[in-house]
Amino acid sequence: MAKKKKSTSKPKKEREEIVEIGSLQDEWQYADQALSDVRDTWEEHEKIFFNREKGQLSEEAAKSNVNDGHLSTAIIQRTQRILAQEPTGRTQALDSTDQGKAHLMDAILRKYIIPNANAQYDHLTKLKLWVIYSQIYGSMPLLVDYVVKDDYVGPDCWIIPIRQYYPQPGVKQPQDMDYCFVDSFVTVEWLKGRNRDYWQNIDDLLKKIDEEDGKKRSEYEYQSYAEKEWGSSDHGGTGRFAQVLIRTKYERDRWVTYAPDYQDVGPLRDIDNPHQNGRLPIVVKETIPLLDRSVGLGDIERGKPVQKAINSLTNLYMDAIKYSIFPPMIINRQGVVPSSIQWKPMAKWFETIPNSIRQLQLSPAGINSFNNAAGHLIANLNNMLGTSDLSAQKDVDPSMGKTPQAVKYQVAKESAADTWERQSLEAALEDLYDRYIDLMAIRQEKPIELSLFEGEIGEIASLYPDVVEMFEGGTGGKLTIKPEAIEGRYRFFIDSGSTIAKDEAMQNQALTGILQVVMGNPAVIQAIREKGKDLDMGELLKHWLLTSGVVGADKMITDYQPPVNQPAPNQAPGGPQMPPGGPEGAQMGSTPGGGVGQQFQDPQIRQVAEQLFGNG
Repeated sequence: MAKKKKSTSKPKKEREEIVEIGSLQDEWQYADQALSDVRDTWEEHEKIFFNREKGQLSEEAAKSNVNDGHLSTAIIQRTQRILAQEPTGRTQALDSTDQGKAHLMDAILRKYIIPNANAQYDHLTKLKLWVIYSQIYGSMPLLVDYVVKDDYVGPDCWIIPIRQYYPQPGVKQPQDMDYCFVDSFVTVEWLKGRNRDYWQNIDDLLKKIDEEDGKKRSEYEYQSYAEKEWGSSDHGGTGRFAQVLIRTKYERDRWVTYAPDYQDVGPLRDIDNPHQNGRLPIVVKETIPLLDRSVGLGDIERGKPVQKAINSLTNLYMDAIKYSIFPPMIINRQGVVPSSIQWKPMAKWFETIPNSIRQLQLSPAGINSFNNAAGHLIANLNNMLGTSDLSAQKDVDPSMGKTPQAVKYQVAKESAADTWERQSLEAALEDLYDRYIDLMAIRQEKPIELSLFEGEIGEIASLYPDVVEMFEGGTGGKLTIKPEAIEGRYRFFIDSGSTIAKDEAMQNQALTGILQVVMGNPAVIQAIREKGKDLDMGELLKHWLLTSGVVGADKMITDYQPPVNQPAPNQAPGGPQMPPGGPEGAQMGSTPGGGVGQQFQDPQIRQVAEQLFGNG
């Protein structure tokens, strides 16, 4: 990665190279045409996710409109499993002189960027939507840029609607693209607020819009199924709230923005890449990357045929139930009084010829076979998604069932499928956070106010003394970090598995095992101390309580306050604290007659430990 330096990107209009809108539109046309085939499938994928796709039957074949949400539910559940919390990681400096700054950059990412990078939605919600939509379409792009607002100055990201993103045609992998187009709709007020140092021809565009009273409608189709069904996306508007389509061609070294509906106006922005990193400001999350298509393969596309078959079968079954409850009637018109035939309870029909009215005898074979057919399809879909569903019939999938062994096998399959999706997400998140840190290092314009605890400051200072001078305002509370103090070259590395929901029951079981080993073998602590380390038993027990599921566990452990004018337990007046039983009692459990809980200062912790593990 090249050495970064702070500089203000200058508009390219000062150079001799002037972009032509017509040539840009020609390039966009190729990018648009390259997506035409796959774009036609997106609305169908959206209908399946929203449970609005009836299946493979026409309305004449099945009157019911009840759809199964198995596929969409599996996507939501998988997203929550692999992204239950914000990821963690570490920043590594590429220059040895910036090691302390890298440690500080972790704190800036955790306490400044992530809490404030909330355009569209809060950061965690935005990441979850990113994952969900990537499973619907196969790929989902994210735009990363630097924002300057009253309450936040720093990096942020925006989910790009899939129909407003045009990758370079002929290039299948996002990292290999030299350019891409991104569309967005902005208001007249937004255009008026642009900085004229970087934006040009704005007044000419506003004049054109005013002449047409904002009535011009974009000729491009952007509406998703949700917009068509539940909301209005009639781009254009009128007056000051007119919606204007602007299109940006992002290149590795240049950004050009124009209004395709007003091509005679000229470019609205033509600047060097302000990120100064030689990369496109786009991060793409792909479910299954493909070698021969620019859009990946999503779970909706993979499971679509089976899901539509399940929907069709469900609707046929519902129709069959209606027929079984209200079977068709065979009526001999010559043998009845037509006016007496009324469809209501307690009706009396009059026959002139016996047996002129009878029910149509329907075969129950179709209804009886529904469970087996539906179970087979659900098992097929589960197998495709690598997910678990114990409602499936045992005899339709020999590898499945409801025994403990089968459940364990199902969990292993689900874990393998989740691992693939999690690794894909982690690669995208690592790229995203790496760009966050990169933007902070080269573009931060204002000092950062960061709230750190005294212990955090001490940790940074002890590891990297060179960062101490960066702090202003004391040893705790709100600290001010100057932009020049974080200049450098960095890379971000995510902690694998840090986004997964933690199973507290399993954590508690693991902590219980650790406590039993430590308390049952005092030599373990002694061996740790001989290596110059120690084990904080109070912290270990605190986490054990917090993962126990007991209500109020977080309030059970408090700071110990020794009585006034009295020495703390195991401490001589005016002397240093001693372990139970004197120096010889440093090894846990070596005090004659002392229980395992005697090592804890806090009487509450000591009581819990003795009740749990006994006094021996």
